[in-house]
Amino acid sequence: MAICKATGWQRHSAHAFLSGLRNAGYVLERRADPATGKDAVYCITAEPEAVE
Repeated sequence: MAICKATGWQRHSAHAFLSGLRNAGYVLERRADPATGKDAVYCITAEPEAVE
């Protein structure tokens, strides 16, 4: 995972970070890496809605 290389995190830490984003209400879309077609790229496609 590129996030592991960029941050020095282990895979389980990167997965926990992504899960935390999902739990916070962000919408993540998993896509194939355009460069390789193999590795996953996660894109934030929507922010959480504000609770009034």
